[in-house]
Amino acid sequence: MSFLSHRPIIQPDRINLNSPSAAHAWAQKLHASQEQLRRAIAAVGDKASNVEKHLRGISTGTGTDRDKPH
Repeated sequence: MSFLSHRPIIQPDRINLNSPSAAHAWAQKLHASQEQLRRAIAAVGDKASNVEKHLRGISTGTGTDRDKPH
């Protein structure tokens, strides 16, 4: 048996909200609150690049009434 079989699988491109330290680090990196991260992950999954794109869309007003023609 290899010693590698007991090591956790690290997925740096995934956001794990079950790890408080990892969730905090991602929140800081993405300039988001824990709640914003939770909602983004619920919307697009835990892949960091998708969460980042989603959060950028929220912060720029994408999908809000501001984008509708008057």
